[in-house]
Amino acid sequence: REVPIPMVALVATALYASLREWRTGDLQTTEFSTTTYFDVYRNHISTLEVIRNDRESAFHKMMAAIYAQA
Repeated sequence: REVPIPMVALVATALYASLREWRTGDLQTTEFSTTTYFDVYRNHISTLEVIRNDRESAFHKMMAAIYAQA
């Protein structure tokens, strides 16, 4: 079993949003919404698809390892 690409992309996007809120050293909250972060999410999807296409075996091992750790 593996974690699906959209799930990894969503978690990566949430992490990005959290780090971005602290980029100045002070918390500056932003709404976690499709409007704000859709492009970031799509970029994560695209990156994961490139990894899957370029290194299929390693990709599946990585996604299975993430699943096993969840």
